[in-house]
Amino acid sequence: MPGKKGLMIAVPVLLVLGGGGFYGAAVTGLLKVPGITPKAKLSAANMYGEGANKMYGEGKDSKVAAVKPKTKTKPKLTPKPRPTHVDDPVKGAAAVAEVWNGMEPSQLIKIVADWNDSDLALVMAGMDTTKASELLAGLPPKRASNVSRAIEAYASKVPIKD
Repeated sequence: MPGKKGLMIAVPVLLVLGGGGFYGAAVTGLLKVPGITPKAKLSAANMYGEGANKMYGEGKDSKVAAVKPKTKTKPKLTPKPRPTHVDDPVKGAAAVAEVWNGMEPSQLIKIVADWNDSDLALVMAGMDTTKASELLAGLPPKRASNVSRAIEAYASKVPIKD
């Protein structure tokens, strides 16, 4: 039975040698095995955190370049320029009416020849009544009628008070 004796010796030797490879890897830290791997190589940081990243080519000591996420930069918003004034056509018409009150109707007829009827009516509504009627009398009848209606429409608008 030399064959059985040899088998009885060979199996344990193979198990020890095969197990020795496993044991050697656990002792050197290649494999993390609680109870066999030294504690310095078995710490939680090494198993799951920074140390584990270093094992796979990541972390501070790694030669693999770390990819930083790109942060979106917020666009710089430039505020709209603040308006320096608000147009007030009524105030402008009042200023023109004051000037026209000092002029002769024959001169005014030449000036208003290229004015549109609604703008002319707005100015005439603010003029002295005598001057406005003299200007209206100097206009062609059809235009005088249109301007009179525009003055009426303008004068009938009453601002709503809160």
